[in-house]
Amino acid sequence: MKILINGINGGMGQNILRAAQASPGHTVVAGVDRMAEAIENPCPVFSDLSACDITADVVIDFSRRTRSRPSSPTATVPGPARSSPPPACPPTTTR
Repeated sequence: MKILINGINGGMGQNILRAAQASPGHTVVAGVDRMAEAIENPCPVFSDLSACDITADVVIDFSRRTRSRPSSPTATVPGPARSSPPPACPPTTTR
């Protein structure tokens, strides 16, 4: 399987790269990262997905969102408002 990793120079991108290299039948054919030159990779790395001209079977996206993040440590990610906390996970038992 030919893999393209979006966010290849980040921690998770590098983990996926190593896992693919260790897995027979999987090849990382290209990567995309805003800082394309930051790390030497065994495949071509493009600074923008639209510039990539290599065909892949799958794209794994570990890129970051491009808009700025909230500066407040108590700020939440945009989404539906919750009036109550999420339900708790049921307890598990070990045998």
